[in-house]
Amino acid sequence: MSKDELWDLYVTKNPSFAENEAILMSPDKIKKMFNLTYDKAYEHGKVVGENVANLMNGYKSKSNPFEGLF
Repeated sequence: MSKDELWDLYVTKNPSFAENEAILMSPDKIKKMFNLTYDKAYEHGKVVGENVANLMNGYKSKSNPFEGLF
């Protein structure tokens, strides 16, 4: 997810963010914003980690050119 996509998600949930006026946020709203950012980053990191693990497993199985000959 790009910065712009994340910002669009914030604006969808809080339309006042799209205006050029001062915004007051309660601690609950700040925490919701933090949690949303954390959750999106966690999801992305998990997918990337799984992809790297799959690539490494595939690399390990092909690392021995003599495997299967004897």
